[in-house]
Amino acid sequence: EKAVATLDEFDPNEATIDDLLDAKKAVEVAKHKKVPEEAMQKLQNRLARIEMTFGPRFEVEAKLQDIFRIAEKRCPDAFLDEAELNETEKVEELKELLEQALRWECDSDVVGTAQGLLERSLAAEELRREAGLCIRRALARPLRADADL
Repeated sequence: EKAVATLDEFDPNEATIDDLLDAKKAVEVAKHKKVPEEAMQKLQNRLARIEMTFGPRFEVEAKLQDIFRIAEKRCPDAFLDEAELNETEKVEELKELLEQALRWECDSDVVGTAQGLLERSLAAEELRREAGLCIRRALARPLRADADL
């Protein structure tokens, strides 16, 4: 009964990956409690449909949450809405995940957070690039007098 209730109450607009994992556990428990074969088949079919429909979305959201944690760890004094990614490969991964998040219609809060993180990370990367260029130009100038420093 709990498995049926868990799957029947599954609301994709409010659901998280934890809800999907709970539904999987409920089906496993139902197997061990000797639920009739017909009811068990219905549960498994419903779970399979949920996994096929929402599994990719939850996977993308979980990967984005991992990226958010990395950004927060690198910026311990700031909140996520102030953090940025410094590694080009992480920024590229975030771009790809954001595209997938839009394709799978992930939670709008998660998408918004990812977009903000990407914008800050790209802006910081551009600033670092410009600063490096300015330093290289300054070092390339001939030093003839103190004013050239």
